[in-house]
Amino acid sequence: MKQGSRLPPLQTLRAMAAVARTRSFTKAGEELGLTQTAISHQIAQLEAWLGTPLFVRSRKGVELTVLADKAIPDIVAALSALEAVLETRARASGANSSASRRHRNSPASGCSRGSAASASPTQRSTSA
Repeated sequence: MKQGSRLPPLQTLRAMAAVARTRSFTKAGEELGLTQTAISHQIAQLEAWLGTPLFVRSRKGVELTVLADKAIPDIVAALSALEAVLETRARASGANSSASRRHRNSPASGCSRGSAASASPTQRSTSA
């Protein structure tokens, strides 16, 4: 494990999960919208970070090492949990943003269109 960083880059874990699922660097790349070379680099980066191989590559495809086979269920679960949290936060943020926009534009906020607070200096002097 690299000194100073407790977690590997997220994209390397996503690449690992895709390779484990598809058993192919090419198919994993297609799934993630990346090239086979990009997937290969991400897996190499993760293997370097961990200090151990995760996959055995052959002409027939890719097999998981014992470490990868044991780790992949937890990694997939963690990625799914992170995705769920972010989706929930994004929905909440979207709801809060529209509520905030409604509040900012309400007459009670003093910031509705046509209010003295949003009027230009010239408009403010004539409306006062």
